[in-house]
Amino acid sequence: NWDNGSFGVISLRRASSTSRNIPALKAFQQVDNKKIIEFVTNLGISPEIEGGKIHEAHSIGSFEPGTNPLQMSAAYAAFSNGGTYHEPYSVSKIIFKSTGEEKVHEEKTAQAMSDATAFMITSMLQDVILTGGPIKNVACKTGTTNFDSTIIASQNLPGDAIRDSWIVGHSTKTVIALWYGYDQIYKDYKNKLSSGQNTRLFKAVIKGVL
Repeated sequence: NWDNGSFGVISLRRASSTSRNIPALKAFQQVDNKKIIEFVTNLGISPEIEGGKIHEAHSIGSFEPGTNPLQMSAAYAAFSNGGTYHEPYSVSKIIFKSTGEEKVHEEKTAQAMSDATAFMITSMLQDVILTGGPIKNVACKTGTTNFDSTIIASQNLPGDAIRDSWIVGHSTKTVIALWYGYDQIYKDYKNKLSSGQNTRLFKAVIKGVL
């Protein structure tokens, strides 16, 4: 776990809201691997498949090539609309000036999960505590990616330095995926595990669109 500690036996709801890694791994181990692949690919995410299986580090989001804010936004949107996945797009139609002909985008959708699963996941994520507590009517999840000990030593970074900081969340109408980090490693510009910059930014954005 991120704090090198353990809460003992806890509910999945508490494990999710407090970012416990071990329960995520245990849940991964108890589900058919092929079902996990099917679930995440239905949400537009491409896992790291080797020999027809995905490795256990997927349980905490560690895989290549990884994901991005666009993919995460589309995946979380499925939780907010009853389990239906909508492939993201930015252009709804093109109208040719010379002829007036219209080319309309054909939206691709798929039922990624049952509405009951979408409801339960959303309910659990509404318990996630950000700085100052949960945000009313917003379901979200945080995530961090750390540096290994070799990079920390070679770059003279503090022990609580992290590479990436994520928050993805949704209300009933809006999904926001926020990545906070640096493309390059800088000794003087870095994220820290307890800094909370991403939390403040996320709350400012979500309050502006609710």
